[in-house]
Amino acid sequence: MLTFKDAAVDEESGSKPEHETEVAEADAVHAVLRGLGHVETKETYTGAVGARRG
Repeated sequence: MLTFKDAAVDEESGSKPEHETEVAEADAVHAVLRGLGHVETKETYTGAVGARRG
């Protein structure tokens, strides 16, 4: 699962827009994110898609 949570839009409730999709090929997604300049700063892998990356 790949999830993006935007900044809070409602300060009172802390509500955040969230976009989520299933990932079929973890290695391909990692390559895309690295290509876009994403730098992994911590491990947050949970769930069942692929092995932990590092």
